[in-house]
Amino acid sequence: MPEISINAVLDAISIALNSAFPGSRLYSEETPQNFEPGAFSIVIITASQKRLPNSRYRRRPLFDVIYFPKTGKEECYTVADRLFMLLEVVTTPAGDKLRGTDMTIEIVDDALHFKVQYRHHIITGAAEETMESLTLTQGG
Repeated sequence: MPEISINAVLDAISIALNSAFPGSRLYSEETPQNFEPGAFSIVIITASQKRLPNSRYRRRPLFDVIYFPKTGKEECYTVADRLFMLLEVVTTPAGDKLRGTDMTIEIVDDALHFKVQYRHHIITGAAEETMESLTLTQGG
């Protein structure tokens, strides 16, 4: 399994949004001041990493998928319903599937904020320690 980077998770979210909302613009960098209504912006809010045994780590990036509606709050509610199902499981470009957890919505300044966390593990390339060679002689 290749290492799952934060950018790979961001790409997985983008792929899912592109397939479900093909006419919408996606911003993952800075959202411009003159964004198009009906556009999405994907922002990482926080990320944490915890060390586990055997050169493993657990990562918890939290993303905010912001939707800028064309018509108002009713549209935000409709899009939120779709996002709950769409972002439950996403697939990275390498084929890894990630399950979204802790999904919440909030409407701030007439924009939908859909927050979702994708917990996953990574393994560093630390060399394995091997045992010394043993020679076995069988008598008979």
